[in-house]
Amino acid sequence: GQHLQGLGYFWAINDYVDVKSLVDIYSKQGIRSTSRLRYTRRGKFSGRFGLRLYRELVGTKDIAHLFTSGKSKMPWSGSWNHSQNFDPTQRLSISGTFTSDPRLNRRFGRTLQDRLNQQIVSNASYSKQWRQSGGSLTLALQDRYDLQAAEKVRAEDAQYVVPTAVGQRIVERTQVLPRLRFSRSNRTIAGDSHKWYSGISMQFSSALNNSQTIFWKAFRDSTRDDSLFWTPKRQTQSRAQAKHSLSISNSGKLFRYIGVSVGLRLQEDWAPSHFKALVDKDDFFVKDENNKNIPNEVQEFSPRHTGSVRVSAQTNIYGLFPVNIGGLQAIRHTLKPSVSFSYAPDFSKPVLGVDLGYFQYDADGKKFDRFAGSTIGGTSSTEQRRLSISLKNIFQGKREIDGKEDKFMILDWSMSSGYNFAAEKFKISPIRSSFRSPFLQKLKLDIRMVHDFYALDTVGRKIDELLPFPRLAQMSATTSLKLSGKHLVPRSEGATVVLDADSLALADTLLEQGTEYGETASRSQQVTPTLQPGNLWEANFGIRYRLQPARGNEAIQSFQLNSSIKLAVGGGWSIGYNARFDMLDQELVTHNVRLYRKIHCWEMRFNWTPGGPGQGYFLSINVIDSDLKDIKYESRGGRQSFFGR
Repeated sequence: GQHLQGLGYFWAINDYVDVKSLVDIYSKQGIRSTSRLRYTRRGKFSGRFGLRLYRELVGTKDIAHLFTSGKSKMPWSGSWNHSQNFDPTQRLSISGTFTSDPRLNRRFGRTLQDRLNQQIVSNASYSKQWRQSGGSLTLALQDRYDLQAAEKVRAEDAQYVVPTAVGQRIVERTQVLPRLRFSRSNRTIAGDSHKWYSGISMQFSSALNNSQTIFWKAFRDSTRDDSLFWTPKRQTQSRAQAKHSLSISNSGKLFRYIGVSVGLRLQEDWAPSHFKALVDKDDFFVKDENNKNIPNEVQEFSPRHTGSVRVSAQTNIYGLFPVNIGGLQAIRHTLKPSVSFSYAPDFSKPVLGVDLGYFQYDADGKKFDRFAGSTIGGTSSTEQRRLSISLKNIFQGKREIDGKEDKFMILDWSMSSGYNFAAEKFKISPIRSSFRSPFLQKLKLDIRMVHDFYALDTVGRKIDELLPFPRLAQMSATTSLKLSGKHLVPRSEGATVVLDADSLALADTLLEQGTEYGETASRSQQVTPTLQPGNLWEANFGIRYRLQPARGNEAIQSFQLNSSIKLAVGGGWSIGYNARFDMLDQELVTHNVRLYRKIHCWEMRFNWTPGGPGQGYFLSINVIDSDLKDIKYESRGGRQSFFGR
């Protein structure tokens, strides 16, 4: 059938409000209307309402029956976005999406992204800051709705999902009602003084989260061959939690040159319930069909306290080497060693002789985490006693340019490793190193490596056996080069030449002055070269190499060359070319050509990919003004459509 798209009207009601409406008419489908209202008050608030109405033909393809009772229906969708600043410390943000038909996006979405979007999300947040005290408050609400969830549990629907395990869920809706967070940034406690305790600082945060989930749950029906089915009705689960964190730290100097920092972190979590594993008469855990403990939820207020300690030390060592190579006068080497130790106890065991009661034990000594599956999550049962070491080397150069001293970076070389005293195996962490050199402004080099202290077995698995020297486990190297050139044009001294993007227009102007393009002017005029604004051409080249040595069969490596070239050819035209080349297989992975032309208030883009996964072309001609961006022509892969199709 025939159709007309993008029939629109724009109305600027006043300085603060405007409305835009677009109508699409389809002779065999119906009418689609899209409206948008924007409002703003500079420095105060801004927002927009959006509404999409669809008058769809039902049981007929005759547009004459569009408003006949029983021959059409009218689904709709809407949205609202609002942002408001009450003052420099208070802000309100609201965004909401609504729909009358869960299948609306899939049926009427203009773009692939619209059709694939099967979730609607609404948010509201309020924030307040107290700048002097460093405090901040955030209140947030959220509603996330899966438009396809109902179809996934209906056996007759094409989107049906077959349940595979008891307890499996398909979530339709998740609501956060509300999320409240208060925090105080890191501030000193004792104020500004020269005492040892003047460096003590404290940071605090408290978060309350109350959520509700609506879902279908898989169950096993013993009356129907023990098959799995989805519950016929939606189920609702409410979850609440609160987490409080307090961090105290103190920093100072040791022997004037070594910076020392000590930190203590305490965490308190609140849950409205915890779990207790089912045990038999002999006090052994009872297992289900999947050999897992059977938990029973206990509805009572359940707090949990955890924490960790960290100590670190660092210093800077400087070295200066006078040199005289070209314009280079000196090289400064800054060495930054640092070491830290962190400790966190195993909370399944007594801490300082006190059993915290976070774990339940049976007659065999097997443990069950009472908070596993609760709103605050499981409890850590792994002790940490970790020593971390890092070394940073910075090489800088000093040179003189036009009588002025200039400092620049030559090399940044960093290394780090660690040792976990509490680990049962693989106590030594891999050595991670990086080399970054922006020595040349146009050329940048970045190399990263990982060396492991432990050997591999015959199938490439790491075993707890130290090597005489660390082995290379992974390496990557990237380099990039950026080049560009200006547009050099001749200009006669004392003459005014109006430059046009088209070089032919420039030549005509010079000829009118008695000068041939690119040659010297008359005896009374001298032509001097002048740089035109913008780049005449740009070129970017990048090389990336990645190596992972053999772990069984063969090494994994990749070596690619990426290039991008852009050239302004005049007359408002520019042409670009991108290519990716596989250096190992000696083949062109992908490449494409881009054309661009600006014509008054219009612009044209053409992108052609000759081969590869994205083979095809895309042509777009549109109005530059963002308010009229829907007025455009597009063509993809030979299939043409008008006004955004």
